Amino acid sequence: MPKRAGFGDVELRILVIGSSGPSQFLLTNFILGREEFSEEVYSIASSQKNVGEIVGRQVAVVNGPNLYDKGMSKSKMRKELKRSMCLSTPGPHAILITFDLEKISPNDMKTPKLVKDKFGENVLNYTMILLLYDGHLRGRALDDKVMRTDWHLRELVEQCNCRYHVFSKNWRNRSGSRELLHKIERMLQTMGGHHYVNRSYKRAEESVRNEERKLRKKRQSETERTCRELEEQFQGDELCWQMDAFNARLGAEIRAEAELQNRWLRTSLAVGLGLGFVAGAAMGMIVGSVEGPAGMVVGGAVGGVVGGASGAAAQLAIEHVDDRSTCLREVQESQRVFSSLLGTLEKSHKLVVAAVEQKQKEAEKRVERLVKDLDKEILELENGHTNPEHLDDKERLKKSFSDIPRAMRDWSKVTLETDPCVGLTGQAVVDFMDTVTMEAKRLSKAELKRLQKYSVDVNLNPRTAHTYLYISEDRKEVRHANKRQEVPENPKRFDRVANVMSKEAFSYGRHLWEVEVGDKTDWDLGVAKQSVNRKGKFTICPANGFWMLSLKNGTQFTANTFPPTFFSLSHKPKRVSIYLDYEEGRVSFYCLDTGTHIYTFKDAFTDKLHPIFSPGRPHGEKNTAPLIISSSCCSI
Repeated sequence: MPKRAGFGDVELRILVIGSSGPSQFLLTNFILGREEFSEEVYSIASSQKNVGEIVGRQVAVVNGPNLYDKGMSKSKMRKELKRSMCLSTPGPHAILITFDLEKISPNDMKTPKLVKDKFGENVLNYTMILLLYDGHLRGRALDDKVMRTDWHLRELVEQCNCRYHVFSKNWRNRSGSRELLHKIERMLQTMGGHHYVNRSYKRAEESVRNEERKLRKKRQSETERTCRELEEQFQGDELCWQMDAFNARLGAEIRAEAELQNRWLRTSLAVGLGLGFVAGAAMGMIVGSVEGPAGMVVGGAVGGVVGGASGAAAQLAIEHVDDRSTCLREVQESQRVFSSLLGTLEKSHKLVVAAVEQKQKEAEKRVERLVKDLDKEILELENGHTNPEHLDDKERLKKSFSDIPRAMRDWSKVTLETDPCVGLTGQAVVDFMDTVTMEAKRLSKAELKRLQKYSVDVNLNPRTAHTYLYISEDRKEVRHANKRQEVPENPKRFDRVANVMSKEAFSYGRHLWEVEVGDKTDWDLGVAKQSVNRKGKFTICPANGFWMLSLKNGTQFTANTFPPTFFSLSHKPKRVSIYLDYEEGRVSFYCLDTGTHIYTFKDAFTDKLHPIFSPGRPHGEKNTAPLIISSSCCSI
């Protein structure tokens, strides 16, 4: 769940969001009790903030863009959503999504999910549906239309925990304003009386505060001059009152300016910066510095690594990161990483060439020494050790042979290496790949740290649990009880395989959760389609709707592909993070102890996906410990 700040604020901050049409602007008129927008206004070019009162309570109403405004580009939409966050910092007390009750469209049904995607996993806990209606129905009849008669209205409202309010476009009719305020206050009470905040709101508030400090410093001389003028005009309590009023007015002006213009809103991306350098440098350095068969080996191995990785980094930096400053940092990091790897590659190649040249010099020197020794021995033979005159004298002939050096008698034992450089290039490639592996581990740790912002709160659903599984009361732990539990039959319950699904299901976005596996010898973790077969035996594999990683017998890790992919790990994880990127079709597993990547499934998802867990059989006392889902905070 996102962290929240205290509700000690005097001003009630309300963020108003519309899907299409004038409903959100008419709601602003209704809340403030004045006509801020005419009935003809269907969209605004820039997010706006207006202040006023509702039933005596100070309120700030922030209007963002209509989410389905076809006249607004995606980049402009992102910027205005960020602006609406800055205008409602440090976080809204309520998010009101408005619709025309009699003009609900299929797109409108998706709006709460879209708001959840834009503003954070837990934002719907602070959200209420506001319905514009000027028909004849009133009271119970109107409630029945929303919650009973029209199923699509009911489905829409249920996405926000059945919180809704009906208002009139006639802003002068304030009869429902008190009821709306009470509904907002009751909603806040259920959330502990705190406003909503997530990582994006924290960044927005930090940026606004930094801008405020700059503006105060800029206006310091003006402030000091005004203070001196007030001290000359007033004294005592009147001076204090005037000073307080001036400081409040100045603070409001600076805050308003900082909310509209700050670094978070000004951040921009130099599109494509450095990507050409990465690709060009990789190709030029590899092709230009390595020649011959050995060069083909090095070029092929490294080209595949560098080319594939640089393409993935470019795709990540440009297509999959919403924040432009993050994109720029990603491009700069890719430049640093690949420049370092290419430098290492060039250095490795130079070392190989130097080693080959050294080996060649040593071989040539050895040949020279052997030739000299051989010439010397030939000369000794020619100098009379076997003079023909002594051939008949057996004793002298025997003595002459005994004087011959032992090496001279058996030159077959003297050998020359014909391939002194064997293995040099191969070892250089192995060493370089070790460097790449170390860099990959470092990047994996950094990636996992960045993914923490997608953390979600996951709870087990006992209705899906196999009868041998025991679920804790807080829905965070599951263990194999080794005996059947007395539970009611349920079509959602697994009856042959000891699995349990989470209550949460994901159909879009990015999500991360953590599971403590400890010293267990057997477990299964991953995601599964909502529609998977839960009765009888089945094979766990992607084709059947399961993307799961398993540990068996304490050491054998398996990615449940078809056929299975078996592998081992140098470090047995005690905590595992599972990351789901629905749009990218990615399910990744990480060892939290070391921060390293374990395995990634790639597929295309169309169904809702549930986190799924299996603690494995107890095997006596070896595997009785539970799987524990860690509580974590989520943000966008």
